[in-house]
Amino acid sequence: MSELKGKTAIVTGASRGIGGALGVALAKEGMDLVLAARGRSVLEETAAGLSRKYKVRVVPVACDVTRQDDLENLAATAIREFKKIDALINSAGVSSQYPFQEQPLEDISRLMYTNYFGAVMLTRLMINHFIENKSGAVINITSGSTLVDPPPRNFIVYSSLKRALNAFSKGLFWELRDLGIKVT
Repeated sequence: MSELKGKTAIVTGASRGIGGALGVALAKEGMDLVLAARGRSVLEETAAGLSRKYKVRVVPVACDVTRQDDLENLAATAIREFKKIDALINSAGVSSQYPFQEQPLEDISRLMYTNYFGAVMLTRLMINHFIENKSGAVINITSGSTLVDPPPRNFIVYSSLKRALNAFSKGLFWELRDLGIKVT
């Protein structure tokens, strides 16, 4: 029997990519899920399919992680529906690859709000829930581009924000490790 069976996780970016794969893997292990992504119809199909196939409870929540009100709704819905959340997986992410002088200005804010703000804000919205329960896990998906120095060409803004998320995660690990909360 899986140690994850009967536990609950929030997964952002859950309609495709890494987040979608995580949803499948966790459902297969018997975890109930709150799946969050922007595309409501794809998200609802994904949730229904996982629930049917793996016999777990899956709640889809349309959420744009760049919007604080969407993140507040996601956190409140997860706690209301399941009472106890065991893990938060911040997987939502976008990419934009340009030489810096050609980087579209709108892409910089989109990268910042999706790849950094969304994870930090949702973690902040969930952290007191984990502290009250004296348990929980926060998992932030970053990037292999953070492992090379200098950052890969045409990837400076993306890599810098993922490095910031790594630094946030490391600091949060040290702040919360004595409270029973894991940060990865």
